[in-house]
Amino acid sequence: MDETVKEASVKALTAGQRALWILSRLAPESSAYQTSRAIRVRGTLDSRKLLRVYERLSIAKPSLRTELVERDGAPLLSLNASANIRAETLDVTGWSELELAERINQEANRPFELGGEPLFRILLLRRADDDTVLVATAHQLLLDPDSYFAVLEELLSGYGNEEKLWTEANEPELQPDRVDRRDEDAARAYWLQKLSGTLPVLHLPADKPRPPVRTFGGSDLSFRIPDGLAQSLRKAAANERLELQELLLAAYQVLLHRYSNQDDVLVGVFLPPHDDAQEASIGSYANPVVVRSDLSEDTAFADFFRKTGTALAEAYERRGFPFPQLVELLQPDRDPSFPALFQASYSYRKQQGRYAAGFGALAFENEGKEFDFADGLTFESIRLARKEVQYDLRLSVIDDGEAAIGRFDYYSDLFEAGTIERLKDNFLTLLESIALQPEEQAKRLNLLAEGERELLLGDWSGEAKAFPEVAIHSLFEERAALHPDKEAVVFGEERWTYRELNERANRLAHYLRKNGVVPDTLVGVFLERTLDIPVVLFAILKAGGAYVPLDPHYPKDRIAVTLEDSRAPIIVTRSDLASLLPADYEGKIVRYDEEQDVISRNRRSIRREGRSRAIWLTSSTRRARPDGRRA
Repeated sequence: MDETVKEASVKALTAGQRALWILSRLAPESSAYQTSRAIRVRGTLDSRKLLRVYERLSIAKPSLRTELVERDGAPLLSLNASANIRAETLDVTGWSELELAERINQEANRPFELGGEPLFRILLLRRADDDTVLVATAHQLLLDPDSYFAVLEELLSGYGNEEKLWTEANEPELQPDRVDRRDEDAARAYWLQKLSGTLPVLHLPADKPRPPVRTFGGSDLSFRIPDGLAQSLRKAAANERLELQELLLAAYQVLLHRYSNQDDVLVGVFLPPHDDAQEASIGSYANPVVVRSDLSEDTAFADFFRKTGTALAEAYERRGFPFPQLVELLQPDRDPSFPALFQASYSYRKQQGRYAAGFGALAFENEGKEFDFADGLTFESIRLARKEVQYDLRLSVIDDGEAAIGRFDYYSDLFEAGTIERLKDNFLTLLESIALQPEEQAKRLNLLAEGERELLLGDWSGEAKAFPEVAIHSLFEERAALHPDKEAVVFGEERWTYRELNERANRLAHYLRKNGVVPDTLVGVFLERTLDIPVVLFAILKAGGAYVPLDPHYPKDRIAVTLEDSRAPIIVTRSDLASLLPADYEGKIVRYDEEQDVISRNRRSIRREGRSRAIWLTSSTRRARPDGRRA
C-alpha cells in the first residue's frame, strides 16, 4: 500500500463488499460482478469537460474517490483526495462496425484487477469529431447497479449543466457494517423463522443441462409493459394501498410458481439503500432480502398480492442485516452449480427527472433508442453482445411514472432465447389477467396468449388419432429389430446402434430380475447424463419395474426424502456417485460400472405381460418435500 495513504482514511469493507471481493478472487476471469454500458454520442463530446464533471461529482460522492488496497492480504478501502477513475480515449477512425463492436464488448467484459487499478473506468472510442462511443464500467465493490446508473445519469446531466451543484454526502461508503445490536438480534430471529426448514431450490424448465459449476454466461430481453396496462396495474395496487413494485413482484412469483410447479419459492429482492443519508449518496449498497412465497393453497391473487406486500414491508424493515451473514447463519446446502439461497431475483427502480425515459432506455440497453441531450448531443444505447449474470433469472423494472420498462436477465447456459421470449409473453399475459381478474385464484390466472394457446391446442396437437396400447420398450424393440445397425444414441464421441443399446438393456434387465425387480418394483436411477441413462431406463422397463429419477445435483435432503417416500428397494448408479447416496439407505445398490462381469450375458428380451407402472415422479410442495406420483 502507498505509504502516503493516511491511516484515518483507510476503512474496512462491509460484509457485502467482502463477499464481492472473495467471489471476484474466486473467479478472476469473470465480469459477473461489474456493471457496464455503452453509449453512442452524436455531437462533439469534450472528454476534458466530462472528467471535470466527474471530479466535481466525486467531491459530493465520496465512493468515487475510494480505492481498494490490500494490507497483509486483507482488502481495505482508502479515501483519496481526488476522483479515482481510469479514463482513456482511443482513435477508431476507419474501423468497421464489427471491429468497433468487438472492442466495445472486450472493454465491457474485461475483469478488473482488484487492488491494481481504479474500480471505475471510462473508454471513449472516437470515430469522428461528432461520433464517439462511451463505455463506462464499474465494479460492484465500488458501485452497486443502482448507484452505477445514478452516477451515469449524474455525470451526463452534469455535462449538460456544468454549473450543477450536488448535495455533499457523508461518507457511509467507507463505514463497516454497523447495526444496532437489538435490531440485529430481531432481524436474525425474523430470518431464522421465515427461512426455517428445508430451503427450496428453484428448478425452472431448462433447455440445457445445468453446468456442474456456474459459468455466469448470460443474456437479456427487454420489454415494455403497455402504458394502458401499467396504469391499470397501478390503480389495482393503489386499491390495496400498495404500489406497482409489490404487484409486479407478486406477479413474478406467480410466474415462477407456474413455471416450476413448486409451491415454495424464494426470490431475492434488491431494495433501496438503508436510510436517507445513503439515498442522497451512492456506493456499494446492494443487499438483497429474501421473500418466500407459498401457493400451496387456492389463493386469490388479490390476497396473495397483499401477503406479498406485507412480506416485502417486513423484509424492508430488516434490510440492514447483511446478506452474506444471512447465508452464513442459514448454512444452506452449497452447490457450485447454484447461487446461494435463491436462483431468481427482482429489482424495481423509479426513474425521475427530465431525461427519465432516455436514461431508462440506456439502463436497459434498448438498441437504437435515441434521445436528444444538452449541448446538441444525441445519446443512443448500444447493446452489449456478451454479458455475465449471477442468477438463473432476474426481473428488473424501471418505472418513470408513465412507462414501465422490464428486462429479464437469464443464464444462457440453461435457457435459449426463444424460451425467455415465451416467458416474457406469458408474464405480460399474466399481468393482463391480473388487471382483469384480480380476485381469480393465482393458480388459474391465464398465462397463454391467444396465439400460443392456438399453437398448443391446435398446430402442435394435430388431429386426434387412435394409437395401440404398446409399451415404450416394446416400440423400441420393434425399431431395433427393423434397423439393428442404425445409430440409436450419441453422447460426445460415443455412438451406439439400436442392436448395441437393446442388448445392453436386455443384459441389465435379466440382472435386475435376479435381484428382485418384478412388475411395479420401484428402481432408483442415480446417474449423470451419459449413455448409461437409456440403457438403465429401458432395462428397468423390460424387467417390469418403474424408475425413480434421482438427480445427483439435487440437495442431499431432497434425495433422502424421495427415497424415503418412494421406498425404492434398489438403486442403479455408478461407483463414483454411490458415496453421494444417503448413508442410511438399506436397499441394494447396483454399481453399474463395477458389476459388468456379473450382469447377465443373456441378450434376449424378457417377455413382460400386462400393464404396469413406468415412472415415479416427484414435485415440490410448500416445504420443498417431494410429492410422489406413479405414472
